[in-house]
Amino acid sequence: MTKDNVPATVDAVVYYRVVTPAEAVVKVKDFHKATYLVAQTTLRSVLGQSELDELLAERDKINHRLQEIIDEQTEPWGIKVSMVEQTLSEVAAEHNSTTIFPLPIDLFTPYIKATAQQGARPIGPSEVVTSP
Repeated sequence: MTKDNVPATVDAVVYYRVVTPAEAVVKVKDFHKATYLVAQTTLRSVLGQSELDELLAERDKINHRLQEIIDEQTEPWGIKVSMVEQTLSEVAAEHNSTTIFPLPIDLFTPYIKATAQQGARPIGPSEVVTSP
């Protein structure tokens, strides 16, 4: 979900290398899974702080920011993130809905009366309105 509340599906690829194998094995149980989870949570966080137009227009900037954050977190494990590529695959594909609020017609009575007093005639349900 973006900062402006637009649901978006994003695919990302994180390229990393093991710089210090001993640290990668000793400091974290499964460095591959840990790097994947750090990348996933960082992606959600960064996208949640970005608006949709930023995701579309500033992809390189966002990729660089993701790389810096992920690299900072994985560096103590002997992991070096070399690149992050990110693809916006769906925008607002889910959560599309129409909300209907049932309202009593009595709420509109004052407006209908005011319109009638001004000389306008309210349109009935069987009348068709066409524009020129």
